[in-house]
Amino acid sequence: MPAIKINLEKLNPLPEGIYKVLVKNVKLKESKFGANPYLLWQLAVTEGQEKDKIIFMNTSLSDKALWRIKKLLTALAFPSCDAQIELEPKELINRQLQVKVTTEFFNGNFGNQVTDFYPII
Repeated sequence: MPAIKINLEKLNPLPEGIYKVLVKNVKLKESKFGANPYLLWQLAVTEGQEKDKIIFMNTSLSDKALWRIKKLLTALAFPSCDAQIELEPKELINRQLQVKVTTEFFNGNFGNQVTDFYPII
């Protein structure tokens, strides 16, 4: 049987910093406790040494977190961010933005957290 190559470097978190990313996928998910749905984002780094690495991010749709959704949609140049909107997650795919990435320790491992959003200038 031939040897199998496994690249465990992909498990390493990205260095902290600001990255230009492309929205690869967005899915509406239900929380474990069913209280509030959330969006699960898959973002791909588009340039630099970390190009093509994937960042996963959750954004809650609870009333307390709507400020974060608004900031994210504004960074994505999504129209009508000042009123009630109907959002089709597929409309967000292939949009670009910049994200601030930090590193956090969680469940015994280091991982990335997206802490802020910026439009592409």
